[in-house]
Amino acid sequence: MRVAAKGHGKRGGARVIYYHFVSASQIALLMIYPKNEQQDLTADERKALKAVIELWR
Repeated sequence: MRVAAKGHGKRGGARVIYYHFVSASQIALLMIYPKNEQQDLTADERKALKAVIELWR
């Protein structure tokens, strides 16, 4: 999902990490962070998010 930040041009903005629960027709917001502060999720962040999703299933 693309989220623009005011005054930061086309490449400014934030990354939105979410999970779509198909069976429940729900979307869970997991994380939002500015693109200028962090390029991508770290391996530890991915592992933590995966663990959270597994708990919700």
